Amino acid sequence: MLALFNLHGVFHSFLFLAAGALLMVNILICSLDRWKNVWRVVSGGPVKLPDDFYSGSTNRAQLTNLAAAPADAIGKSTAILKSHSYRVRTESIQEKVYLSADKNRLYRLGTYLSHLSLILFILAYIIGSYFGFRDTNFSVAEGATREVGNGTGLSLRLESFTDEYYPDGSPSDFRSEVILYKDGSEVERGTLQVNHPMSYEGTRFFQSFFGPAEVIQVRDSTGKTVYDGAVAMTGSLESGALRRYTGSFVLPDVGLKVQLISPAVNATDP
Repeated sequence: MLALFNLHGVFHSFLFLAAGALLMVNILICSLDRWKNVWRVVSGGPVKLPDDFYSGSTNRAQLTNLAAAPADAIGKSTAILKSHSYRVRTESIQEKVYLSADKNRLYRLGTYLSHLSLILFILAYIIGSYFGFRDTNFSVAEGATREVGNGTGLSLRLESFTDEYYPDGSPSDFRSEVILYKDGSEVERGTLQVNHPMSYEGTRFFQSFFGPAEVIQVRDSTGKTVYDGAVAMTGSLESGALRRYTGSFVLPDVGLKVQLISPAVNATDP
């Protein structure tokens, strides 16, 4: 069904990337539009506010005939508020002292951090999809080395492969011991597992599947070996009720591409 509607590459299509770009612009514009109000909360705004600001509040109290002097009252109030992690600001106007206290004001910036992370995520995906490359058919047989191409100068060698299974026969784990070369020199080696890729200079290698491979040796009419290596059988050929694995390799010296077809794997092959 995905192939019928050409949906395998939908996440790298122009329309999908354009929609992502519009979403990124929308988040950016909304964030800028809200910045003035958010900054007013973060900065705290003016200390002195109109008198009707307090009279219109539902939670308020008015204290009169205080025994303490105004300076002492301000000092004690400030100390108590600061002991409860409030930020305290004061402003004196015509022998009156105005006091403002707030806490947890920086939480409003959390939305900007989350929006920024979304913008960076979308931007990274767009850049990676437009300027990067993805090869879902890149496979290396055990004991073989394959060039990555795409101007990277990288090649990957599969030293060994290990697969483990549950009692019901389903795979429980599979991992590959690999060596990475750059222009022929080893630059990295490690273990590839599902969700544990290897990264080098912006190129990431994922372990996503495994399958059979065939060791092939080809000689020409003089007996000279023109190919000696393992071929990953990553394809599948359906013929009626029979399923056969397929793989290919190239003989560059003679300009030939060789297609391998295995015997049927789900029944006796006639």
